[in-house]
Amino acid sequence: MRRLLFVLMAILVTASALAEVDRTLYTRENRFPDLYRPELNLIYNYTELGNDNRIIPKNDADIETYSLMGRVQVLPDLTINADLPYKRYTSDTSSDHSGLGDITVGASLLAYEHILDYPFVIPHVDHTFDTGDEDENLGAGEEYTTIGIGIGTVTRDVLHWMLDLGYEIRDKSDNAVVIGGSLVWDLDERFSVLAETQYRQAPDHAPNADSYGILYTGGMVYQANDVLTFSAYGTGAAKNTDEDVGVTLRATISF
Repeated sequence: MRRLLFVLMAILVTASALAEVDRTLYTRENRFPDLYRPELNLIYNYTELGNDNRIIPKNDADIETYSLMGRVQVLPDLTINADLPYKRYTSDTSSDHSGLGDITVGASLLAYEHILDYPFVIPHVDHTFDTGDEDENLGAGEEYTTIGIGIGTVTRDVLHWMLDLGYEIRDKSDNAVVIGGSLVWDLDERFSVLAETQYRQAPDHAPNADSYGILYTGGMVYQANDVLTFSAYGTGAAKNTDEDVGVTLRATISF
């Protein structure tokens, strides 16, 4: 009888974890759409590039990105994703440009998860295509593949800790390390706040190529109902990044 109750409890816990929205920007969370049921994200990002950024030295510029990002779980524990961005670049001193950004496709595997959804391990891979025009500041100017692994756990049932270790295999410049960390605090069943940071090595073809960048982000996530979730994030530069500040707004539709 105890074994039966344990199995029933595990099934209920697993079922309740289905179709949950990934809330972090720099790490992978063990929250995935239901099997064969897609998730659609409508994302707006505004980034202000300051006078000291590597892309446009001594020139103030802004980049707005409108992204359509989707995820679907195609096999148990295997989820694929795709990101289609449209960018608009504006500058105080040069001409403005808009067009397609760099398209990304990838996959995540929930390789390990404790039966009560605490410790988890998620290997993942993403490939970014050189579809954005680098000369118009709409793309990175090269293709690259990011191979990574995300790990995380939960303490006191409300604090979600995540670390993501990634390695970028770049087409033209030297390969690079990317490290992200996240903390999500569930204030109740529908509302969460979070803090994140990311370390990234600079491409070797950029000025100050021997430097690295650090970003920090704060945000909040509100699940309005079982279908619609709203997220808002504010990002600042801690050291040697292309951006001074950024704002990201996201609406997630779970089918």
